[in-house]
Amino acid sequence: MGGGGGAIAATAKIRLGGLKFSDECAHVVLAEAQAHPSAVTGLLRLLSRQKINLSYYGAIGSGAVQAAFCVSTDDLNRWQASATTLFPEWPSFPDAMRGAATLLLFPHQSRLSVLGGVLTVMAKHRLPLWSLGTSLSGIAVVTEARQLDRAAELLLQRFSLPANHAPFRAEPPEVDHGTLPPGASRLPVETAATYWERQIRVYGVNLQTDCTLTVVDLAAAHLEDAGRRLERSGAEGRFDLAVMQVHGDGYYLALVERCGGARCDLDSDFRGIDRRPVDLLSMHGPHFQDRYGVLLTALDSLQHHHIPVAAVSCTGSSIFLAVPQKKGEAAVAALTELFIVPKV
Repeated sequence: MGGGGGAIAATAKIRLGGLKFSDECAHVVLAEAQAHPSAVTGLLRLLSRQKINLSYYGAIGSGAVQAAFCVSTDDLNRWQASATTLFPEWPSFPDAMRGAATLLLFPHQSRLSVLGGVLTVMAKHRLPLWSLGTSLSGIAVVTEARQLDRAAELLLQRFSLPANHAPFRAEPPEVDHGTLPPGASRLPVETAATYWERQIRVYGVNLQTDCTLTVVDLAAAHLEDAGRRLERSGAEGRFDLAVMQVHGDGYYLALVERCGGARCDLDSDFRGIDRRPVDLLSMHGPHFQDRYGVLLTALDSLQHHHIPVAAVSCTGSSIFLAVPQKKGEAAVAALTELFIVPKV
């Protein structure tokens, strides 16, 4: 691994509010030949018709897209059976890794040092990093479910949590069974919502103009070095969106930063870099992860208005969309045709 210098423990720990583990899921990677924009919306439409929720979706690129998403294992079986029939032109079926899970760190407070610390730890200890995406407050890392406890232990060598932090795994409340027959068990009950709205309610559609999108092609051996460079950005280093997708023997890392701010040090020594001006849209709403069709509605609307999307992160209750510079206001207008924004 490149940049494998001093021990992580020698650096002052970064304070976070908590870590959270998702349930086990399946992680599906779309190769470039499977992920041009029309194929992506067709795929999302199929998921929506089957009432399948996306717990994670990330994409980089407006032409040949590098994309990945997470669904429950049961839902994966249903989707695969239909997708093989509806997408016969695909040269091969998308890679699906069962036994995945999401590790969420929060709040990142837009600090490049937090993102860099995560990448450094994952690379230094060779933890699986299948995808990464950011929301308004969290960094979602898609990894192997059976590695979650080890990943948390190693991340806590770099980050600190408050003494009263919430459990990493959800602890569903027990049902009050009252008087149970002898031998009956008191089992915890989890509830999960799955619902659809003709007009989707959101807390707002936000627009940040004058941003820069940087996409770096990283060999796996250079991931630790990239993480350390981001960590060195210090208190001044800020980002508005980060998306990472595995490809071949490495990763694509996409970062959106505001123009005029302290820029990340990723300009050299990597095998490919692309930088372009963009506008950044974000939407936040209740239970996006439980509402199938939300991301499809957003991407369909932008595609209908001929607005390309250069990067997407959809995780938790947030959707972030990077569009070409000067297209932001048109994108907001397109989205507010279909999303209900509260009146002030």
